[in-house]
Amino acid sequence: MSSLMPKSIASRLLVWSSLSAVVVIAAIVAFIEFSMIPQLTDQALAAQTSALANTLKGAFGDEAQWSDAALAREDLLDASSNSGRNVATLFMFKDGQYVRAATTLKKEDGTRAIGTVLDPQSAAAQALLAGREFVGKITLFKRPHMASYVPVSFPSGKRGAVFVGIDYGSADEMLDLAHRMVYVISGVGIVGVVLLALGLAYAIRVIVSNRLAAFRSTSEDLANGRGDLTVRLDASSGDEVAHVANAFNVFLGRLHDMFVEFKGE
Repeated sequence: MSSLMPKSIASRLLVWSSLSAVVVIAAIVAFIEFSMIPQLTDQALAAQTSALANTLKGAFGDEAQWSDAALAREDLLDASSNSGRNVATLFMFKDGQYVRAATTLKKEDGTRAIGTVLDPQSAAAQALLAGREFVGKITLFKRPHMASYVPVSFPSGKRGAVFVGIDYGSADEMLDLAHRMVYVISGVGIVGVVLLALGLAYAIRVIVSNRLAAFRSTSEDLANGRGDLTVRLDASSGDEVAHVANAFNVFLGRLHDMFVEFKGE
């Protein structure tokens, strides 16, 4: 690795600064890709399922719509499935359990999951029993969903629940949009690295290389016996290069004094 590095200090500074910028941008992109996007996707899907579930609850606000005859229509909730992208279910509370009375959810064999029971030990069932809405990730027949369960009750004592779930596989458009955002950020980052490299190249050339060139030229002249011991390097900037220049000026001054003393003898 060291053999591949340029020998010039200025070039090394430029290379390491550019590599540092690339690492920072890569870390930002990775954070967005693997942390922000999943979190934002979950938040967006949670808000969407909750809104859809409460809207569906409002659409079935009449107790007559919850009779066995009304719920027996197989296509009752098909209009709420958004062309199959969403899952909608009406649960009836019977014998201490929430039973799917009408649903668009299909089992692995392709039939509707009517008559199946919500797991009584699940967080969703516990929330419904307590009269609270549940919003969160669930797995339905081995497929991950973001889901919202909203409790329903009527003065007669009849109870049930409304469910809306969005399969993560149907959220591809949202994920594509999020990934396009990553590409945009990556592009901006690359442009930023290029601009940073150009700026550093100019700054290093002006601040470091040009000033060190004067130091090198003076040193070479002294080594070749052509040096002017009265010449002084610019040490007015007060930075590290100025400290080196000041030390070199002190050295030149002492060398000049020694030369004068030698000639006087």
